[in-house]
Amino acid sequence: MPSMSITTPHSLGMEEATERLKKFFEKLKARHQDNQHQRGADRRPE
Repeated sequence: MPSMSITTPHSLGMEEATERLKKFFEKLKARHQDNQHQRGADRRPE
């Protein structure tokens, strides 16, 4: 699975920043849930 590392200066504590990111990605995943299934079905085997 691919991975990515990003460093962004901010004034939040680590716990608050982590919690906000988790919530953001949960919303993003829910918003695009249907698209993931469609894209996977459209892919051709490599």
